[in-house]
Amino acid sequence: MMIIRKESINNQSTVFYDLAKDPILSDKARGLYMRLFMVPDGENCTIKNLARTGRDGESAIRGAIKELEKSGYIRIEWMRSPQGKILGNQCSLNGGAEK
Repeated sequence: MMIIRKESINNQSTVFYDLAKDPILSDKARGLYMRLFMVPDGENCTIKNLARTGRDGESAIRGAIKELEKSGYIRIEWMRSPQGKILGNQCSLNGGAEK
């Protein structure tokens, strides 16, 4: 389970332009960012569901998530119970890569 959060993004068209022009990102990562951006804020989203509703498999989606995280477009944080049990993670979409 992954909960989507969109951090304050002032100018969404600038974000998409920067994303489209970033030479480091693959087209697969760009497309996944767009799909994640369309998920309502706070909604649960799973890699399995993304694979089921798209053309790419789970391993390809995991790879694109790692690529976006490494480039600073998303941040993954693990959510834990007070006892330390992993409950899932939260995916925060940033307004652009952290340069």
